[in-house]
Amino acid sequence: MAKVVIAELDIDIQALLKTTSDLKKEIDKIKNSQKELVASGEGASEAFIENEAVLKTLTSAYSQNIKAIQESNKATAQQADQTELLNLALTQEATSIQEARDQNKLLNKLRNETNTTTKEGQAQLTALNAKLDANNAFIKQNGDS
Repeated sequence: MAKVVIAELDIDIQALLKTTSDLKKEIDKIKNSQKELVASGEGASEAFIENEAVLKTLTSAYSQNIKAIQESNKATAQQADQTELLNLALTQEATSIQEARDQNKLLNKLRNETNTTTKEGQAQLTALNAKLDANNAFIKQNGDS
């Protein structure tokens, strides 16, 4: 059976990780600068206030990057789960009418979630439909309509 791509992520994780690391270094640098300004009695200076504004902007960008990394990790895990479900649903043979019906529920769910705008999605849809047809034929052949 051919390998089917379920989802493609358009995030360059390596670049995002590097950018996030650079942001963290810059945040730490500004925090140290702030500590030095406070220690020298310049906690209300223009430099301190400017650093504080830059720090808030960098912290916001850092938080957004962390969230994007978390979402990417979640999507990757979901994709792995989806691929496992797909492989199981397409390779498992039903030995009873109830098993065939249960498989059909899963196959319909997977079919409804298939991205049919890609070649991989169209191939997945064809495989899912073929399995559904086979299960329906099995159900009909074994005396249930």
